[in-house]
Amino acid sequence: MADMILRLRLLVGRAPLLVLVFLFVSFSSCTLKSPSGQGEIVATVYAEHLYKSDIERDLSKVLRGEDSSIYVKNYIDNWVKERLMLNKAMLNLKQDEEIDIDRKLNDYKTSLIIYAYKKELLRQQLDTAISFDDILGVYEPNKKNFRLKNNIVRMLYIKVRKPVNGVREFRRLIASDNEEDRTSLSDYCQEYSTSFSLNDSNWVDFDQVIEKIPMEVVNQESFLRSKTYIEVEDSLSLYFLRITAYLLKDDISPVQYQVGNIRSTILNKRKLGLMRKLERNIYQDAKTNGDFTLY
Repeated sequence: MADMILRLRLLVGRAPLLVLVFLFVSFSSCTLKSPSGQGEIVATVYAEHLYKSDIERDLSKVLRGEDSSIYVKNYIDNWVKERLMLNKAMLNLKQDEEIDIDRKLNDYKTSLIIYAYKKELLRQQLDTAISFDDILGVYEPNKKNFRLKNNIVRMLYIKVRKPVNGVREFRRLIASDNEEDRTSLSDYCQEYSTSFSLNDSNWVDFDQVIEKIPMEVVNQESFLRSKTYIEVEDSLSLYFLRITAYLLKDDISPVQYQVGNIRSTILNKRKLGLMRKLERNIYQDAKTNGDFTLY
């Protein structure tokens, strides 16, 4: 048990130090040969050794630096201190406390093994294909439960670096819903804009829109009710914003805005169903084969 605790501590959060230990022992002339043939011994505490081979096995990359030897020395010192402290703790732990630690370690190991198996099973068998009909099947019966937590908008947004040529024509294009005008606007943005969004069929969080434009909005609800077109500037750029639709906080959310959340809900439900099926099948097979006995 003590060895397992120590190895967990070594492996968690110490990759850089492990690398430095490797560099140190590679160039050290003071290492010993293990009588058991496990390789060079870096340090020994009572009957426990720190081996170069143990370090090499856990290396993922090699770090370089002028202070590597200092870090290595600190690491080995800490390793020795930990072993000394652990030895003292093991000598003074009550038996029931030691048993409890063993139980927790076994529980953790069991959980890790089961988790790894379930993860691989989900990778192989989980159906991740979700149609829009699947989305609607969740949304429609529960529409009233999908309330907005923020104000959202559909909009056209364009940022153009100064000076802007043909501003009047540009304003006409952004105000138009004509398909040809939208095409012309897109061409203009491709050539002159430094940032733009012309897909006003998508709903976006209004907070994210405000972050892109140099203006202060004290009351979003009042602003959205009274503004459909905003044009502001700073020292470098001109910003155009046309709001084509908006919904306020606590309104029923449109299904398009909930696609990601609903998809996650469907996937989680499928995962749970697959896991329950797995557990039932394993239990039933074991019962049929007489692999367990209940007293």
